[in-house]
This record gives sequence, C-alpha cells and structure tokens, in this order.
Amino acid sequence: MISLMGIVAIGQDLIGWWICLLFLPAVIFWEIIKDYLSRNFKKF
Repeated sequence: MISLMGIVAIGQDLIGWWICLLFLPAVIFWEIIKDYLSRNFKKF
C-alpha cells in the first residue's frame, strides 16, 4: 500500500514536470506569435 502510494506520488511529480516542460515553451511560443500578429495587424 505504501509503495503504491509512493509510485502514484512519483507519477504525479513526473506529470507535473512534463506540464512545466511543455507549458514553458508554449508560453514563449505564444508570446512570439502574439508579437508577430500584432506587428502584422498594425500594417493593415
């Protein structure tokens, strides 16, 4: 029971790390896209 809880806790930590690793580039990418779109819309 204790080992199962430990595995679940480790799994949740890994999921948390994956979310962080995927979220950070997504935020940077979104900022770049937003900047690019705002520049293009100013031209029109």
